[in-house]
Amino acid sequence: MRVEKWVAEWITQNHYLLRKALGTRSTFSNQLGAGQMGVVIEIDDARVMKVTTDEAEARMADFVMELRGKHGDDYLSGIVFMEGLYYGGKTPVWWDRYGDEEKDEDDVSDVWVIVREPIDPDQFRMPEIVKAVLGGDEDPEVNLPAIKYTHTSLVSAGYDLNTEIQRMASVRFEEDRETCESMLDDASRVYIDVLMELRHHCPRICNDVVDTLMDLWVDHGVALRDMGAGNMGYSIIDWPARPAGQMVIHDMGWTPIDRDISKMPSLRRNPLYPCVQP
Repeated sequence: MRVEKWVAEWITQNHYLLRKALGTRSTFSNQLGAGQMGVVIEIDDARVMKVTTDEAEARMADFVMELRGKHGDDYLSGIVFMEGLYYGGKTPVWWDRYGDEEKDEDDVSDVWVIVREPIDPDQFRMPEIVKAVLGGDEDPEVNLPAIKYTHTSLVSAGYDLNTEIQRMASVRFEEDRETCESMLDDASRVYIDVLMELRHHCPRICNDVVDTLMDLWVDHGVALRDMGAGNMGYSIIDWPARPAGQMVIHDMGWTPIDRDISKMPSLRRNPLYPCVQP
């Protein structure tokens, strides 16, 4: 797939720094996929890089990598395994597929690079993943309509829970706190119930995702806001902590999290050491 023009231009400007930081001689010319705020570029057989303008995704990636540093590399195995995270500076952004014909030098965005494992997003809708991995309608343990309904419920539950988290964080008057706490508890209960329902319908490939989402919320107070079909895929590498064919979340964007990433390693200076963004 042809690389988005703004990404190709950014890569050209940072080609040497990318090669040095990632230890590769890749040409970064094969775009594997694209979302609303970023694209995925092939590095080699075992690595891809997500070039994103979503600061929330960079914050979540940084948070997950920090947790894995504390709890072990296989922690939160329902989220893609990541090798590195870099700040890539500011660049003009314009999207071919949205009809932008030329760049606006004044319309610039911050760019972050997430280096991670490749996954297979081709059949990214959850029922199709299950059908591909488990054999589909011929497998008596697979209830595709129930899985599709549960996934839709999970997307809604994650969004609603984040709404209540934000509402609780903005409470200004004590008399409102009890009401907000009750609404947050209700949203949390629904979120957990949907996760348990998802495990019930497809335990053989969803356990990692369910455990990860549960640990993030119960232990760390974070609920991913957008778990839509395009943000999930299935793993293609056999890891000790997660074999190939398991459901995995590859996009953590849109989740609000208060985290300082100003000292993130930057491609524009020595990429091996933290430094303030230029």
